[in-house]
Amino acid sequence: MRFFLFLYFLLCFLGVSLHALNPLEDQEFLISYRLKIVDSRVMGEEYSVSKPIVSRIKTAPYVLDYHCSIITHNLPDLKNPLLPIKLERFLLEIALKKEKERVIDCILKSQVAITHYDHSYKNGTTTTSILNLKALSVRASLVGDALFLDIFRKEEE
Repeated sequence: MRFFLFLYFLLCFLGVSLHALNPLEDQEFLISYRLKIVDSRVMGEEYSVSKPIVSRIKTAPYVLDYHCSIITHNLPDLKNPLLPIKLERFLLEIALKKEKERVIDCILKSQVAITHYDHSYKNGTTTTSILNLKALSVRASLVGDALFLDIFRKEEE
């Protein structure tokens, strides 16, 4: 009886350990970014990372546009036994939000739309620039401290 109990706990422990690896591999997110600059001053910035989504890459004509890797800093340690399993599920999303600047740099290498216009009035001119990254499908995985991003775009017909 003790042997079966030991075997049960061993399998449960291995199951939890294996479960900890799965949430960090090949999850797909939608990431968007918008920056508004008026007269050389940042007037608004929006960065959003969706919850993990069901893959759109496999169901629509998407092609890999860019691949990059980012070394992450200050993420919770997965080897810590006190780390709740619930937090492990969101670790990839946390990494994408914490490494915002580097993720944006990576996405900018893929595609960006910039709108610029001037508004003249009696006493001067107002210049407005808007940098817009529409929601992109990004497949992310976290291996140790390395965050790997695959950025996809819709295939042009």
